[in-house]
Amino acid sequence: MRKDKPWDWLEFRQPGFRRDGDEFFIRLAPTHGEIYMNLRTWEKIGSPEGFVLFWNPKTETIGLLPASREVENAVIVRDMADKSYKVIRIRPFLHEHKIYFDRTLQFPKAHVNEDGLICLGMRDRVAVSRPVRKPFMGVPPTRAGR
Repeated sequence: MRKDKPWDWLEFRQPGFRRDGDEFFIRLAPTHGEIYMNLRTWEKIGSPEGFVLFWNPKTETIGLLPASREVENAVIVRDMADKSYKVIRIRPFLHEHKIYFDRTLQFPKAHVNEDGLICLGMRDRVAVSRPVRKPFMGVPPTRAGR
């Protein structure tokens, strides 16, 4: 085996994803229109039954306000199949605010602000999957022509 020269190596320059056990674990899968969070994160924010969704276009931030099922515009939190994750289905919200991406995103700087809103900054997102071949974007086709 020949000896490699230092200039033969190319350094990977993208930031490495790091997460402590106490940080929030929240992912957005825009191709599915869902937000996923692990049980530790869900319990840390008080195990809410649902969330009211907000969008701040100036800071490009999604806000999740914990709410009960009785709140009319609250999106209900559901169990994933193995019950180790929670899912919030937000496809209509993503369409209304034209939030489209072709891969799953994670928010390493997710935090709770002084108003109790969980803030997911789109500028601080990290892609955690490969791009999908056919991302779901725009208005879905209607069934009127069928």
